[in-house]
Amino acid sequence: MSENQLAVSAVSSTPTPTHHIGIATRLRGWVEDTFFVDGFNDSDSFLKNRLIDSTGMMELVAFVETEYGFQAADTDLVPDNLDSIDNLVRYIARKKG
Repeated sequence: MSENQLAVSAVSSTPTPTHHIGIATRLRGWVEDTFFVDGFNDSDSFLKNRLIDSTGMMELVAFVETEYGFQAADTDLVPDNLDSIDNLVRYIARKKG
């Protein structure tokens, strides 16, 4: 195996920016369709901007668990993981890592 092939195989096991874009696109589409909101940035807080209420956050967690195939621990249910598209993308990438 060449040095380039080794580098590619090592990198391919970690999420790429393209993978993150796909996650962000899927999440944004679901949030827009489910909560009838649009015109927000990926870094915007769902709660502070009143895009999603507390009940909606539980729907969001259920969607993420189903869509990405993992169970969110109670300790994971914090704004740093869930309160924006950007936070969710990082959280999902870590969990799927």
